[in-house]
Amino acid sequence: MAQSEQLGVGLALVVAKRILERKYPGWLFSGVDVDVALAAGFIEGVGLVRQKNKATMRPDYFLVGRRAGGGSSGCKVYVLECKGTHGNAYHSRKQLATASLQVGSVEVGARTLPSLIVASRLSTSGVSIDVLDPPGNDDLWAGEPEEFDALLSDDPGPQQWTSGKPTFEQFYARQRELLGVGEFESSDAEPAADRTEYEANLEELPIIFQVPEDGKEWLFRILARNAAHSVLRFAGDNTSALQFTSPRTEVHQRLPLDDPAPDWETFTVSSESSIDSHRFVGVKYSMPLPNGASLEIFRGVEKGMYENLREGKNSAYLRRAHRLRDAWATVATRAAASGPHQAVSVGSDGTGLRIRVV
Repeated sequence: MAQSEQLGVGLALVVAKRILERKYPGWLFSGVDVDVALAAGFIEGVGLVRQKNKATMRPDYFLVGRRAGGGSSGCKVYVLECKGTHGNAYHSRKQLATASLQVGSVEVGARTLPSLIVASRLSTSGVSIDVLDPPGNDDLWAGEPEEFDALLSDDPGPQQWTSGKPTFEQFYARQRELLGVGEFESSDAEPAADRTEYEANLEELPIIFQVPEDGKEWLFRILARNAAHSVLRFAGDNTSALQFTSPRTEVHQRLPLDDPAPDWETFTVSSESSIDSHRFVGVKYSMPLPNGASLEIFRGVEKGMYENLREGKNSAYLRRAHRLRDAWATVATRAAASGPHQAVSVGSDGTGLRIRVV
């Protein structure tokens, strides 16, 4: 399960971000957990996504695309469902087919959001990844950079919107989108078999959460604030992250690494560390190893981007990310090769992770 699910999620996030950032140059995409976003957005009845009752199943992540530069700012959102299997290609296609209903479980203005379904197949011969992109449309928001910061400065507030099982029309339309993928088949005429299948499986279909047309700005604010909140949390600055949270998420102010196991010798918040020529602000952990060595982990955010977010300057944060993105790829490669016994990862959102033995 760890290989199929946990690695499947990790691989899907890497692949999906790479696809979207190539498709939309100059945009930064961040993953936001769907359950966290819906709960923070005051949609009642969300519950947990990973319940045995399949009626509650929803996609894994929103991929929030943000751009600030060139005189305009914008926000896109894709829905991401991650799958992993040790099975063959046929099994992977079946996963794609069932996941297609999950990614359609959040609608904006009665329209399905654009989505990606990424299924990883792990085998002894290597890793293969299948990607399906069911159609969807609409950007969430576009405007001036100054408006971007202003919209994110205030909590979006509560909403009470409807949810329910998909109609047969929604179910049938999704099947037609998947023509040639999985087991679904359809024709121009509505087949009685499809309606029978719909009625037989209605109880196991995911609940659809519906955001009205005039709720686009609200959803943009929820997702963009959550992305900024996550970056500051990654740097260990839970206090500054509070400006992007809501009352319903205040009970979840700690990450698992915020409380290290007793074996960790030191735990330093607001530490600074260099990855190549760039300074990062974050948290450093150190744990003693045999023979006098230590395992050191540092997680943080590029200093200039961290300061932008801490001051609520999201537009400046995004512009800096765009300027430094190409350089970071080179930095990460050089930093990883600069010494033995270490691994370095630098993300396009300014986050950095270094693990080394010293």
